[in-house]
Amino acid sequence: MSHIFPQPLSTVRVLLFVRYALATLAYVFALIVLDGMSWSETDDAYGMTKGWSAFLLVVGLTMAIFDFYVAATLKRGGNRARILVRAAVGVGFAGVLLNVVLGWWIGAVVALALAVAILVSAEKEPSREWFETTQRGAKYSGG
Repeated sequence: MSHIFPQPLSTVRVLLFVRYALATLAYVFALIVLDGMSWSETDDAYGMTKGWSAFLLVVGLTMAIFDFYVAATLKRGGNRARILVRAAVGVGFAGVLLNVVLGWWIGAVVALALAVAILVSAEKEPSREWFETTQRGAKYSGG
């Protein structure tokens, strides 16, 4: 028996890849800018030390890599995939907090919108049904 990969989960995959791309670009750019700043300039601009700022940016990059992993492995299905998507939603909400701490309000709004959209899409009935069906060993069909 095969089960077609549902459209809401295709949306989840796309949103996770988008979140990965946006976060990676933002954090790499910020690390480049941070590298060119003196210790006192960093403290003035971010209200924290250069080391702490760099640490938070590396945490953000790690979160982005997790999003990529979840999106890339989502089609395996089952409870593991469902748990990973829910963890990615949690990571998205943590990303909102990270953006707020770094003072990136636009990033926080975008992160919040993406996290909510991923959560809503992943919890729709076709998505829940697909996770349950693939847990029982059915293969998905299609893209």
